[in-house]
Amino acid sequence: MAAPHTVGAAALLAAAHPGLIAAQLKDLLVSSTQLLGNTNVFQVGSGRVDVPAALSATVFATATAFAGGPTDGSGSAVQRPVTYPNTGDIPVALALTVEASAPAGMFRISDPQVVVPGHGTASATLTIDESKAAGRPAGEAPWSGQVVATDAAGNAVTHTAVLLADPTHKLTVRIKDAQGNPTRGIAYLFKSGMDAAMTVYVDDTGVAEVWVPGTAP
Repeated sequence: MAAPHTVGAAALLAAAHPGLIAAQLKDLLVSSTQLLGNTNVFQVGSGRVDVPAALSATVFATATAFAGGPTDGSGSAVQRPVTYPNTGDIPVALALTVEASAPAGMFRISDPQVVVPGHGTASATLTIDESKAAGRPAGEAPWSGQVVATDAAGNAVTHTAVLLADPTHKLTVRIKDAQGNPTRGIAYLFKSGMDAAMTVYVDDTGVAEVWVPGTAP
């Protein structure tokens, strides 16, 4: 979604829903997008912005549920709330399913169905189990998918992008001159499975901290 396009869509939503705060407008915009086939969240985000769908929606969802990134390497399961606000007057029953090309149990939704009251909210909990990613081949794309909410007629009403990124770990780079004193410089980090080196710029302190992908600290 290009920035000018998205900003224009957000302005239309703000005019239509003056009671929604910025975070809710973002959730509405992202969770009503048109999903694109044969792609993943890391490639295209949540899909193509759909202004008519966003303007006509009464129920929307938390935009994303994310895990991974900075970690202690424990590979534990984390929980993320997924909330469904209803701006309409009529309660809406939603069936919740996870659609993801991922190992069984990596993404689990706590409730198969929720009922969102009129002018109220309902919530479910998404569990993201990082241990299910163990043994993934180097360079394989991180895991992603969608929690799709469908109405009683089986129509997809809204969706939440779910992601499990590669774990990252803090690496401290120190550069010293021939006399052992801290100095500025450039370091190049290479890791198996990476297409290119990571460039680290170190200032006059001689120390830089970076986060690097990896499965062990």
